[in-house]
Amino acid sequence: MLAKLNFQMFKLPIVYLFAVILVIAALNFIFGLIVHFVDQQQSILWHVLSPFVVIGILLLKGLNIGYRMVLYKRDGRLVARHLRARSIERLNAVPNEHLALSINDELAALCASKPAYLYLLPDELGINAFTVGFSERDATIVLTWGALQSMDYPELKALIAQQYVHIQSQAFVEHTRMLIWCSGFLFFSQLGSIFVVKGTKRKALVTDSKFAAVYVAWGGFIWLLGSLGVLISRLMKFLLYAWREYRVDQRTLNLIDEMDLLHCLSRIYVHAYGSQIFRVESEALAHMCFANALTAQSWFRVHGALGDRIDQLHDFRGQIVKFKYDQQSIDWKKIATRFLLPTNENRVLEIFDTSNQFSIQPAPVLRLSPISFASKDAMKPLSVELRRSWQRPEVIVRAMQTATGSREIILAIFMIRQYREFIPEDAEISRAIVEALLKLDGRIHLQIFDEALQYIDRMPNIISHHFLKKIAMIIQSDGEIGLLDSLLFDRVKSTQSLLDAALPTMRENCLTELVVVVDAMLHVQQIDSVRQIIVRQRILKRILKHDELAAYTRITEHEIDLGQCLQSIAGLLTRQRMYFLAVIEREMWSNRIISQDELDVLELLYWRFGFHTEQIVARMLKQNSLMI
Repeated sequence: MLAKLNFQMFKLPIVYLFAVILVIAALNFIFGLIVHFVDQQQSILWHVLSPFVVIGILLLKGLNIGYRMVLYKRDGRLVARHLRARSIERLNAVPNEHLALSINDELAALCASKPAYLYLLPDELGINAFTVGFSERDATIVLTWGALQSMDYPELKALIAQQYVHIQSQAFVEHTRMLIWCSGFLFFSQLGSIFVVKGTKRKALVTDSKFAAVYVAWGGFIWLLGSLGVLISRLMKFLLYAWREYRVDQRTLNLIDEMDLLHCLSRIYVHAYGSQIFRVESEALAHMCFANALTAQSWFRVHGALGDRIDQLHDFRGQIVKFKYDQQSIDWKKIATRFLLPTNENRVLEIFDTSNQFSIQPAPVLRLSPISFASKDAMKPLSVELRRSWQRPEVIVRAMQTATGSREIILAIFMIRQYREFIPEDAEISRAIVEALLKLDGRIHLQIFDEALQYIDRMPNIISHHFLKKIAMIIQSDGEIGLLDSLLFDRVKSTQSLLDAALPTMRENCLTELVVVVDAMLHVQQIDSVRQIIVRQRILKRILKHDELAAYTRITEHEIDLGQCLQSIAGLLTRQRMYFLAVIEREMWSNRIISQDELDVLELLYWRFGFHTEQIVARMLKQNSLMI
């Protein structure tokens, strides 16, 4: 144990000394070839320029290290400022920065340590973070602007939590020391990058455009001179830190939930800029970042691929070759497991893939005519208290006393929504419950539905899958699907823990889903088609860019999976989901009274996208009262 501790203490100086010797040997050999070509009596390995090479390299590295030490004054905040990061202060912080500050305080209390200083790289759009400092007293977490703008609370918490893992292990001190020691290796490459950046910026100026090519060419030449230092520094970091993030990810789970870290990695994976940092110092910072700050094609990358890190946390690669037979996907390995080990319901469900068993083929189209019971149901919605206190028929009250009776009520409500009073004679449904529900005001049905959900309990997987399959057949029996039915179906799935967690996604990847939900929402309203088209155009102009509108001029008429559309939108950022709902709410009901069905859909839509619904319902009821 003592020997291992000593190695950990001296591994950085040993590897650094090896890197210095390697650079000196390589440059001495290159100059030796040149000298030998001019004077063949000179040795390639040791020649007249060898002392100058050795002294020059040692002097360059010594001066760089000394300069950095004087500049940083053993304070992580000065390191962050030198990287052109600005401090995040409570007094002038924007909402996203306030969120980061609250997470920072929360994690510091959890780790029983002093809160780290927070700094921001305001011009970096990629998602990344790193920690600099020389002790826990001056530990400074630096976030990119992309991380603040593109992450929700749990994802940002996972990003900062990993920085606290580095703080607890004191790894950030070694990272900062590496940043200083590698400055000599990267001096020429950074100098060349500065010229290239200046040349690129001058292209935008008409007066200086003729000098842009000179700057870029000169910068490229200088960077080429320093490319050996880049390669050696990458090799040194690779030897010290390769695949370290797999272990750090596992340790991060002591502070946060596994799903939060998975969503954080997934958010970076789908982000337009990924985790790349576009600045002169990106090469120097690569070893200390949360994810790869360089391009994915870079040699000797310290970080593993994001997909591999996700797989390490959650076994997504448990894919086995499957054989298609009789329209069922049969997993022969799971069948063998079933016979070799005691059988349970989970193994039975795994044998026949049930992930797509809640829909029928062919897929339904969007229902273009709203379901309503009578003209009085289009009136203002009832208050929550009135719906709860409404007297129920005795048969409904008795049915709610058992889980089986509650399931029958749920099926009856879905059946009535689909067939009204014309229930098929062969339908497997309680006629007494159907008749009792039909006698009630239709605005009470969903309140009864919510109450019944509380009593159906968590069913065994086989029974819950069968129950959901039966509901799916009912709501799609006419080849159409409505938004309210799809949302109610998701509510049932949620009570059985069968509603998949939303995976992070980019807005550009779910434009079609956004338009489908808008069309579905419009057809809940009882307004004429001309008015629908006008409102649709107003909504799409707000949620789509100008060049995206041309692809969605027609109302959705193709086959859809409305549940998957809702699932995709649920993976957007919180502010994107909130903006989407705000646009729909404003354009559809800013000057119109909302009906009970419309309010039910809006409430369920807020729930499906991860928001609390009590205040939404109260606000819409108050708005209705003011309009009336």
